[in-house]
Amino acid sequence: MLDFVQKWKDKITSLIETKVRMMQLDLIERASGAMSYFILILFFIFLGFGLFLFLGLGFAEVLTALLNSRIGGYFAAALFFLLLGLILYTQRKKIIRKLSDNFIAVLTKKDEEEEQKQ
Repeated sequence: MLDFVQKWKDKITSLIETKVRMMQLDLIERASGAMSYFILILFFIFLGFGLFLFLGLGFAEVLTALLNSRIGGYFAAALFFLLLGLILYTQRKKIIRKLSDNFIAVLTKKDEEEEQKQ
């Protein structure tokens, strides 16, 4: 009788250890996916910063030629970017919601794939 109980105890222990290890691996997979998504977003931010910097300088030079004033062209470009910043600020809740939805989608992507298989 004790041998039977010991076998069941070993099987249950093995099952629990396997489940815990699977949960650990799942957590690692999700965290690595989220971190890679985060690193990609940071890369796009830095790339976008450089792009907008040079676009802004080019835009300021175009306005300089149109206004015949270097100071006026750069102030007009600054005003444009200030207005763009205000628009983004007023829409920040929608933007944050959209970004958080994307982040949640990355974190829960595996669950959706598993549900589709079933």
